[in-house]
Amino acid sequence: MKSHELVRTTLILQNEEFPQEDQRSFQKLYQLHRESLLKILYRFSGDWSQAEDAVHHAFATLFEKRRDYDLAQPLKSLLLTIALNYARIQHRSHARKDSLTGPDHATPTIRDRQSPVEAMIRDLPPEERAIVVLRFYDHASYQEIAQILRIPLGTVKWKMHETIRKLRPRLEALSDEL
Repeated sequence: MKSHELVRTTLILQNEEFPQEDQRSFQKLYQLHRESLLKILYRFSGDWSQAEDAVHHAFATLFEKRRDYDLAQPLKSLLLTIALNYARIQHRSHARKDSLTGPDHATPTIRDRQSPVEAMIRDLPPEERAIVVLRFYDHASYQEIAQILRIPLGTVKWKMHETIRKLRPRLEALSDEL
């Protein structure tokens, strides 16, 4: 186990008496899902720091409210739901702040380091971006996406179809440039 994983789980577990066996189970859960959640959240936010914050928030929330959640559903889906909701809230908060103060042009932007396809995905509205990221980067089924985002299956399919329709001309233009 890497030291940063111990620090993250220790921060979550320090506030409450927690049996040693449960601590190990929680750390195993963290190890099992951390990397895949980070990759998905990075694709969603475009920022490793924001992705790490969302993943940590998801695990901390799951731990704090473990008695309130239906743990019969797959834990990765539950963690993704929590993390994506948090990431959307942070995205709205940053967008509001930028609209009031203007973006900081002194530091290089995330877009400077992104591929053109990543930039296209980052330009999508948050819900459409989440669907695309879950489908193409996490290889989630439409049913899993509907469960994670808590929207009807038909809505997921329709939004995916519309998003692809919107992106197709831009992707075709990009392939012509290559």
